[in-house]
Amino acid sequence: MSNFAELATNIPMITQNLASDDNIAKALYFNVPDFLSQSFPIGFDRETLLYTKIFPYQFIPGIKDEQSSFITMDFEFEPCDSYFRYGYIFFYIITHKDLLRNDTYMLRHHYILSQVDENFNKMRNISIGKLQSGRAKPFILHGGEWLGISMTYKGVDFQ
Repeated sequence: MSNFAELATNIPMITQNLASDDNIAKALYFNVPDFLSQSFPIGFDRETLLYTKIFPYQFIPGIKDEQSSFITMDFEFEPCDSYFRYGYIFFYIITHKDLLRNDTYMLRHHYILSQVDENFNKMRNISIGKLQSGRAKPFILHGGEWLGISMTYKGVDFQ
């Protein structure tokens, strides 16, 4: 299977994994400080988070008046040698400044990142062995109205 064909099969697995995590889904869906104690509406389909709150590509959602949080991603490959390659997954977690404070004792975008990290530490089938996390980097959008944090994961796989 080619690098890009393999990536194409991993992207839906990654996004569905994020959407199916209760803590991540609640942090993205509920815009209240006690989001973890909230219940989803009856019949709520987590697939609705895809392309509204979780984007499988690098993207800054149309920043509008609605306060919200998002996860966007990007992917890269890099040759390591003739047998192996590095794969990188970049996560960008973006939150409106008015939603940062919440009942988790962490800023909301830090909480979401901690849950993404916990989730990825359990995930298999993306690379040989465990994905290595890199440095988390904060960023600011639209004059400080929106704040974010990015995290890179690196995996090794066969060419």
